[in-house]
Amino acid sequence: MSLSLGGGFPALAIAEKALRRARQLTEDKEIWGNVRSEKANVKLWRRSAPDITPIDPVRCDGWVHGATAREFAALFQDVVFQKSFDNDIKSLTKIQDGPPPTADLQLQILRQEDSLPWPLSNREHAFISFTQRVNLPSQGKQQQGGHGDSTTVWYHVEESADPPSYTKNSRNVLQNKFISLMFRDVPNKPGTVFATLVAEVDPAGKIPKALVNMKVNDARTFFVDLDKAITSEPGRSRLEETR
Repeated sequence: MSLSLGGGFPALAIAEKALRRARQLTEDKEIWGNVRSEKANVKLWRRSAPDITPIDPVRCDGWVHGATAREFAALFQDVVFQKSFDNDIKSLTKIQDGPPPTADLQLQILRQEDSLPWPLSNREHAFISFTQRVNLPSQGKQQQGGHGDSTTVWYHVEESADPPSYTKNSRNVLQNKFISLMFRDVPNKPGTVFATLVAEVDPAGKIPKALVNMKVNDARTFFVDLDKAITSEPGRSRLEETR
C-alpha cells in the first residue's frame, strides 16, 4: 500500500511513526517515573518534556465498561461521537479520507477548533486520526510448536499534521498535538476494558496554570466520562453502528 495520499501527503508514514511512539509511551512505564496520584482506580502520571511541549505530558490508566476494546477505539473515529464527547470542540470536520478502511486500520485527516474561555483565543489544528489493531506477544507460556499466545489491543491515535488541503482559519494553531488511547479487553470479564490515555499538547501561546490543571483533571475523569457517554445519545447509537 502506498504511503502517500492525494497530493503526495505521507499520511500513512506519519501514522506509522505515531503508532511507534504511542506504543513506546504506553508499554514503557519507566518513561513516566512514579505515579503522581491514584483515585477511583485511575492512576495518573505527569512528566516534564520541555523539548516537546511547555505543558507536562500526562498518562492515565483506568477501566471502561459496556463495549469491547475494538468498539471503544472505533468510536473515536466517529466525528459525531467525538464532538459530543468533548465539550471543548467547537467544530470538527473531515479534510480528507484515508486509504480504504480494513479490519486492522481506519484513517482520516480532520480539522478541529477548540473553544477556550475568554479572554483566550480559540485554537485550531489539523491532525491524522487513526485506529489500528496491534497484536502483542503474551508473557505467558508457549503454545505447542514454540509459538506464544498473543494479546490483541486497539490504539486510537491523533497526531498533528499539515496536509496541503488544510487551510488555516486562525493565527492560533496548535503546534503539537499527540493523543494516544490504548484499549485492551480484560480476559474473563466481558464488557470490561483496560485503557491507557496519553496526551502531549502544545497549545501555542500562554495558557493560565489553572486551565492547565483543569485539563489534567479532564484526563483523570476520561474513563468515567466515557462510561457515561455510551449510555446516552448520541454515544449509544454510534456504538451500535460499530458492532
